[in-house]
Amino acid sequence: YDINPNEYLVWVYQQNGNEFIYYFNTDTQEKYMLDYNNIGNRTETFYVAVDKVIKSNFLSKIDFKISNMNKWNSYLSNT
Repeated sequence: YDINPNEYLVWVYQQNGNEFIYYFNTDTQEKYMLDYNNIGNRTETFYVAVDKVIKSNFLSKIDFKISNMNKWNSYLSNT
């Protein structure tokens, strides 16, 4: 999902049920993987990625039939 010409988000769903959201910025080469099973290091890029997911309303673009929206909403609200 393009946020703007230089930033995008990608949702990855694996057959084992794991889900990730990747944030990429091609200008700054920033990238971050959000994983609702692991908050990980709360770097500046982590907060940028979370902010981009929230402000872009990205979760509404994910297939809610197979995604664990409760975990994503909890993850994003606890940051």
